[in-house]
Amino acid sequence: MKKRRRSSEAIQSVEDVPPGYEYDVFLSFRGPDTRSNFTDCLFHRLKLAGFDVFLDEELQVGKEISGELLKALDKSRIYIPIFSQNFAISSWCLREVAHMVEHTSNSDGKKEILPIFYDVGPEDVKLKSELYKKAITEHEKKFGSDELKRWEAALVKVAGLKGWNLKGKGHGEIIELVVREVLHKLNARNVDVPEYWVEDHRQIEDILKKLEVDSNGVHFLGIHGIGGIGKTVLAKVVFNKISCDFDSVCFLNDIRESSQHGLVNVQKKLLSSLVGSLNAEHIQDIKDGMNRIKRVCRTKKVLIVLDDLDKKEQLKKLAGKTDWFGLGSRIIFTTRNLEILKAQVESSNEEVLNQPKGILAYEVHEMEFDRAFQLFCKHAFKRDSPLEEYYHLAKKIVHRVGMLPLAVEVIGSFLYCHGSVLEQHFDNQKLWEDTLKQLDDGPFKDVRDALMTSYEGLEDKQKEIFLDIACFFTNSNLTYPVIMWNDCNYHPNSAIRVLHLQSLIKIGHDNKFWMHDQVRDLGRHIILEEYPRKFSRVWIHANAVNLLDRKERNEDVKALSLTSYGCSPDILPEKLFVLRSVKPDLSRKNFEDNWGGCSQVERNENAIVPNLTTDGCNRSIVPKELDALPDLRLVKPDLPRSNIKDDRGGWSQFERNEDEIVPNLTSDGCGPSIVPEELYAPPDLRLVMPNLSRSNIEDDWVGWRQFQRNEDGIVPHLTSNGCSRSNVPEELNPLPNLRLVRPDLLRSNIKDDYGGWSQFQRNEDVKVPNLISNGCNLSIVPEELGALPNLRFLRVKGIDFFGNFENLVLKLCWLSWEVMHNKFYAENFHFVSLVVLDLSRSNIEDDWGGWSQFQITKNLKVLDLTSCTKLTRTPDFSNFMSLEILILAGCVKLITIDCSIGKLELLKTLNIKGCTHLRKLPALHSLTQIVGDRDTHPIERLQMRQRARFLRHSEERACGGSTPAPPNQKKEKTKGASGGT
Repeated sequence: MKKRRRSSEAIQSVEDVPPGYEYDVFLSFRGPDTRSNFTDCLFHRLKLAGFDVFLDEELQVGKEISGELLKALDKSRIYIPIFSQNFAISSWCLREVAHMVEHTSNSDGKKEILPIFYDVGPEDVKLKSELYKKAITEHEKKFGSDELKRWEAALVKVAGLKGWNLKGKGHGEIIELVVREVLHKLNARNVDVPEYWVEDHRQIEDILKKLEVDSNGVHFLGIHGIGGIGKTVLAKVVFNKISCDFDSVCFLNDIRESSQHGLVNVQKKLLSSLVGSLNAEHIQDIKDGMNRIKRVCRTKKVLIVLDDLDKKEQLKKLAGKTDWFGLGSRIIFTTRNLEILKAQVESSNEEVLNQPKGILAYEVHEMEFDRAFQLFCKHAFKRDSPLEEYYHLAKKIVHRVGMLPLAVEVIGSFLYCHGSVLEQHFDNQKLWEDTLKQLDDGPFKDVRDALMTSYEGLEDKQKEIFLDIACFFTNSNLTYPVIMWNDCNYHPNSAIRVLHLQSLIKIGHDNKFWMHDQVRDLGRHIILEEYPRKFSRVWIHANAVNLLDRKERNEDVKALSLTSYGCSPDILPEKLFVLRSVKPDLSRKNFEDNWGGCSQVERNENAIVPNLTTDGCNRSIVPKELDALPDLRLVKPDLPRSNIKDDRGGWSQFERNEDEIVPNLTSDGCGPSIVPEELYAPPDLRLVMPNLSRSNIEDDWVGWRQFQRNEDGIVPHLTSNGCSRSNVPEELNPLPNLRLVRPDLLRSNIKDDYGGWSQFQRNEDVKVPNLISNGCNLSIVPEELGALPNLRFLRVKGIDFFGNFENLVLKLCWLSWEVMHNKFYAENFHFVSLVVLDLSRSNIEDDWGGWSQFQITKNLKVLDLTSCTKLTRTPDFSNFMSLEILILAGCVKLITIDCSIGKLELLKTLNIKGCTHLRKLPALHSLTQIVGDRDTHPIERLQMRQRARFLRHSEERACGGSTPAPPNQKKEKTKGASGGT
């Protein structure tokens, strides 16, 4: 923004001028005509808009264009000649126009001329009138005809360009149009977007449709989503695309942070961007700032973006209501807090055409995988695609962070920077693999910091619910957790609303909690690393086992999950896509040769042969399927229970494979003998681990002496059910190279005083016995639960409880227990605070001993028996008077529901979906909602409901009730309650 006077020094070349631009705009004009009016106003308006302007002053007649002036012409982007009556009289002005044409012609479109016709028309400048034609001829004697032709050609060319004609128009109107066009040409209003960004065209188009830039109403739009999802970048891209359509624009970054120093400072920034700092400097307080913003903007078409609002107050004091702004204005803000979207912005004045009611909302979605992958590559490789050897690792990382743009950028940049440093010393793939493992511990610090802001704004009880969801209830129905949290006095309904408004969770149409992977990982990281009471929630299987084993009192543990599968995320197609080695276990699956899944296995060149050989599977593997697995090297045929004989032709096939591992021939049902020539066939065979489970062998079995000759042998598998053999010292002694023993004690009838424990203690190399898989009755004893007095949630699978649990875990609200068999060993196994009992998918039967224990639980509100497929009748409900939800869905053998259900006046929901054998339904309380199969005929459902309602009293009498029958009810209608389901 400079005003220069021509000097008398002449210079003909600018070869030494450095590259780049020093001025945004070069103004060329005839001083006496416009200097003190139009040109002066235009100069100051461009200056106010933030441009660096070269304002030319006249030199003495006859002097050549100075070096400084020539430099200014060369270093300017936009040329604005202001043609007036006496413009052509000045040889300086004519020479400047000629230089403008030469510079733009050689700029590859980087320079432009924007002519203004002040008090002349384009025809005059094109020399079609005597005005300019006569003036130019006056210069011929001094400059020669060649120079005049050059000037004339330049005038004609410039006059043909699009510009502004002031005749009949106000100066202020034209000046604003000029400034707007310069802003557009120079992209001067653009805000910076990240260098490595992948534009999401779909989301940008969706936002632009909501804004309706061409309509006259004043629109407020809130762009919302979780931290790191890309709200700010989207707002910047949209701002850059439409800013040239507005009189004044402003983009205010990070208002959450800047407002901590007072909103007055933010108001000053806003006003300064819109009209300059002079007006903004005099703001006295927030109220004065609001009045000034309204006074300045109400006649202007403005575009304002307020980035990262976290309180309604900020929107109210910076952008107020629709009547603060001129027609066509757009106010955009980004936020994580959905509560701001409910702010009142409508004016009480008369409605404006195309004026939307309230604040429009746009939720930012996670990036599509392809875009997220490209964004990751831009940061990790500085290119759009990965190096071939990193392709699969890159895909895993992008999937692992849930395509969250911030996480993708942070991790990609980390790998690029650290990979460059370590390139000479380490294998970068190891760095990538370690990074992938590191993500299991939680988000990277920069991502955590961005997400942590929302968490830190929560109240204590809201934090408890957030952490519960992150650790246990992502993708789970909200019904049971809400009941538990209610019992804990956590006020779950309001807390869940806050979590949703803070964009930390969503509630799906199926009433399930949804949480972004990185938000979930943040919650788990808080528990593992930062929470004041570390490990207050235990969801990792190994941690849970260790916690119970210690039997140390721990008052911090509130929730514990102990299942054989730990966390069980869904397997999505994109996760399987990157999988390289798969050994599908298809045992006991009733599929046929034309099963469609075989074609999927054929596509994996690195696959290991599926397990197809166990009982119940009649599948044969044909050559074309094995041919599809070219990298297959080892085959371990599992031949248990196979009806093969000694002369089976397959033996000759195994003899051809030098890498063969000995087939599994030792399980029950398989009776071939292994003859010497068969064992000699694989010459590289070194280790044999015979599986002798379920074998009818005795202590004097002659095979023992064969194992004594094998110094490399591994101890035979002797410990499974059906095998009563003990390992005696003289049998282990001939195996001097034995180093590791991992006894398999599944299904073993051992007790706490089992003498074998002392043997394991003597072996420093021994691995932990296998006690925790399916079929192993790992038990929990009172001392283990008693050490966790504040436990309120417990989830276990395939585990028994042994001992007396009287007066233990008095705060337990929710027990989820998948029982694997019908035996029950615990005493006094009832919990005074229990409100949710989930026994779904349990192998319990009508005479299960646990029923009598839970009868004492008076406050139970939920009983879930989903898919308890062995139940034929329900337990007595007489003591469950607080029960609100009873789930019997999938109890396919259920025939009878105990008539005591009629006493449950608080029962709201009875789910009997899939109870195909249920023929009678007892009378129910009139408020109970029955959930049945969809294909149940509507009339049948209505009859079932009517019978349950009107015939209730006879069933109550049969169960000992005393409620009188409804008046005027016929006797024949009270003999029983039966209805189809």
